[in-house]
Amino acid sequence: MVSFVVSMSVCIVFRTSAVVGNTASFAVAFWVSYLGHNYFTYRKSGQHMYYCPRFILGALGVFAFMMGVTAFAENILVLDPLLIVTGTTLLYPLVSFAASQFWTFR
Repeated sequence: MVSFVVSMSVCIVFRTSAVVGNTASFAVAFWVSYLGHNYFTYRKSGQHMYYCPRFILGALGVFAFMMGVTAFAENILVLDPLLIVTGTTLLYPLVSFAASQFWTFR
């Protein structure tokens, strides 16, 4: 939800591309996601020196993948930026959860 609000706000207010909107949303949503997963989803509080670097690497990998999807949708498929942001907002949590489940918080 945080990602969607930030992406849409950046795209609409500043009339930017989906790539810029998704980059801004990643910068904000990263910390919300880490803290939420760490304290609530996986209940791993107190082990930040182990889990935070793993989360950063996993999140950067997911981010790179999602930016590739975004660039493809924007430049090859020539889709509307708001449609792309909506699609990537729905896809990102699934990919991020899989990375967290099978690597970061394992």
